[in-house]
Amino acid sequence: MSRLLEVLGTLTVPENFGQPKLDWNGPFKMDPSWRVADFTLCPCECLVADGKFGYEIQHHDGLVGDKNGPVGHAFANALCRQADGLNNMQGLVTANLAPPVRLALVTKVITKSLNRVVQLWGDAQSGAAQAVCDCWENKWFPADADKKLVITCGVFIHPFAGLVDPGSGGKFDPKNFLDGEAMAKSKHAIYCLTYYGMVGMLFDALTGGLTPDERIERAKTARHPFLGFKFAGDA
Repeated sequence: MSRLLEVLGTLTVPENFGQPKLDWNGPFKMDPSWRVADFTLCPCECLVADGKFGYEIQHHDGLVGDKNGPVGHAFANALCRQADGLNNMQGLVTANLAPPVRLALVTKVITKSLNRVVQLWGDAQSGAAQAVCDCWENKWFPADADKKLVITCGVFIHPFAGLVDPGSGGKFDPKNFLDGEAMAKSKHAIYCLTYYGMVGMLFDALTGGLTPDERIERAKTARHPFLGFKFAGDA
């Protein structure tokens, strides 16, 4: 199962506005024996990035579980408890088209402008929902998941995503957005990386991801990419 996570880490945003494609008969093929037995509450997360799009990085934290359990309550709370600049929503492929397993997207970063809003209510929203659809089509979910399960997902849109780079030593202007093809490429990257991140998140939830032994072994040498220092002895 760790093979899928390794492949996920190598994926990049397709050139020329291509749709994200995964090998569903290869490393992304789900073996039903991998699924967890208890869907009361399945925590999950995934971080994906493409070096060409540093600020379009996506990190999802989520829950998958029964509608009648804690995840169902979290789903309802996410949609019913809104705040200015923190607008949660259902994941939709497009207007009025939800995926088979309903998805609530939770805003991690305050949306202070319309440009920022549509990055979430559009690119991320559609990418996440399409990933759920594709995972369903490729039989990742139990057959009755559309009736029994819901998903919540915290979506991160970097505050600098879609902004004009001020260059070395400059400061980002939160009102100075890209335009034209440059903005379209940023939005395409958000869509694709949200899609990949949702696939990784669902794999983590539905299978439990890495085994405890794999987690312990990796933790011995793993280093968080945002650590502000290096341990003595690290290269």
